[in-house]
Amino acid sequence: MPEDFKPNAVTELLGRSRQGDAAARSRLMALVYGQLKELASRHMRGEGPVPAMQTTELVHEAYLQMFSGQVPDWPDRRHFFSYASTVMRHLLVAQARQRLSQKRGGDLLRVSLSHVAHQPRDSELVALDQALSRLAAIDARKSDIIVMRFFGGLSIDEICAVTELSPATIHAEIKAARGWLFQAIEGP
Repeated sequence: MPEDFKPNAVTELLGRSRQGDAAARSRLMALVYGQLKELASRHMRGEGPVPAMQTTELVHEAYLQMFSGQVPDWPDRRHFFSYASTVMRHLLVAQARQRLSQKRGGDLLRVSLSHVAHQPRDSELVALDQALSRLAAIDARKSDIIVMRFFGGLSIDEICAVTELSPATIHAEIKAARGWLFQAIEGP
């Protein structure tokens, strides 16, 4: 059976990449490239009609960040894709911050979480990222679930597989996190 079709091919290639195997890193990228592009596309949906970064560029930037220097020890493909999603989110937020700093009066706006979920502007994306960072300091699990669901585009079942929590718990965590984020962004 060719390596690319083994059930644990990504996990095996991650381990070999961590040990410095450049050929394994190349095969890994070839194997997951399509999935990374799909993940990047999910992140880019809210960027409006003219996104500041193209999907391919986001994938390549994320790859460079993930594999430059010390390669993290991802135990499996789920952790790898979760990490990739986080890196993509940070890249988009950094780009939004840069665009805000270039605009006149780049003050942050107070916006509703429901509006941000539809089509975030730069200031809204930055406000949401700041709120998520504060939530992560208080309750990392809730923050991780929100990132996986709304930035990573994972389904409830996929989040259950990653976190080993029940669907009812995931729904409860999302509801609580959304309420907390709403308060953090909107204020009292």
